[in-house]
Amino acid sequence: MAKIKRALGEYWFAAEFTYVILNGWSVEFTPIDDGDDLQVHLSKCGKHAYQIISLTDDTDLYLMLHNVIENLRQEILKEFPYVKK
Repeated sequence: MAKIKRALGEYWFAAEFTYVILNGWSVEFTPIDDGDDLQVHLSKCGKHAYQIISLTDDTDLYLMLHNVIENLRQEILKEFPYVKK
C-alpha cells in the first residue's frame, strides 16, 4: 500500500507541477535550516504565495508538495478578480 501511495503522490505532484509550469507560473524551491525545511514559492502576474514544509516528517514528500502547490495556486487565483469560482 505504501508503494501505491508513493506512486500516486509522485503522479499527482508531476501533474500539478506540469500544469503550473505550462500555464506560466513561477515555482521556486528553496532549502532552509540546513535542508531540514523547504520553502515552496509560487507566483504569477505579480501575485505570490509561499509555504514552508518540514522535510523531517515521515510524510510522503511528493504528496505534500502536490498539496502545497495546489493550495498556493488556489490562494493566488482568489486574488484575480476575473477568475470565475
